[in-house]
Amino acid sequence: MSNPGIIFRRYKPGDEEGIASLLNSSFESFREYGITKESWLEYGKIDEGFKPGNAIVAEYDGRIIGHVHIVNRKIKIGDNKYVDIGGIANVSTLPEMRGKGVGTKLMMNAIEYCLNEGFPLSGLFTGYGSAAHRMYRRVGYEDTFLYSVFLGTIDEMKRVKDNCGRVENVIVRHYENGDEEKLLKTYLEWGRPYTGLVERSIEYWRKKLVERSAVHTFFYGEFDPEEVFITMEEGEITGYAYITLCKRKKVPFKTPETGVIRELVFKPGCLKSLVSLIDAIMDYFLSEDVKLCEVASPID
Repeated sequence: MSNPGIIFRRYKPGDEEGIASLLNSSFESFREYGITKESWLEYGKIDEGFKPGNAIVAEYDGRIIGHVHIVNRKIKIGDNKYVDIGGIANVSTLPEMRGKGVGTKLMMNAIEYCLNEGFPLSGLFTGYGSAAHRMYRRVGYEDTFLYSVFLGTIDEMKRVKDNCGRVENVIVRHYENGDEEKLLKTYLEWGRPYTGLVERSIEYWRKKLVERSAVHTFFYGEFDPEEVFITMEEGEITGYAYITLCKRKKVPFKTPETGVIRELVFKPGCLKSLVSLIDAIMDYFLSEDVKLCEVASPID
């Protein structure tokens, strides 16, 4: 489909105001969080893979009406090989300009960018069966894995806690300054059997998981050590979990009564740590009057 008068180009300084306005117009999550041109630019200081120059915009009559961002990542393939991937993020078109092929043309530009940069892979997350999902399939993307969101009520949290039972010789505590290197080691050991694991440097960990607390892909709140649970066996860290209490943070699409398990990791063979983490989290949620527990998990 032709797009007369629409210019597709790379980001240039000054575009950030139009991009922030577009994101707020296109996504309820961004509207709830309240992204600004300052916070959009600030994200590049938080995530080294996010570079303003990697944004592609569609411009019409001097106004940014479409946008896609390519985020640099490395993912694990096989046992221990990491390859570059162009992560597709924030594909957006002004509501009144949809149906004109703008999103498709943006994606074609993004694919061309990834090829020119030598990325062997490109990937993205989207809602299965959505209009966006159909568009990504049309331009060549294929489904690689699906995940489901599981919800638990108060009664179900109590039942899970009761089923955990008593576990011996496992200590559960919250984050302490300097834990991040051992947490990263635990993450790498846990992820050894998996393909598709995102590479995390210690700097990535500190900026995104210690200096602030992730509440959504691009949104962050203040870090709270109580939202990090750590298990120890024989003096060694063997597992961890990151959670979010939505009553303490601004989380799009979540009620204040929701508690989210954002990440749950344990070293191979340390099932007692897994049980202890779940038990401690359920106990914490119940003590904080959480009425709904949420966790996302890949469909096996």
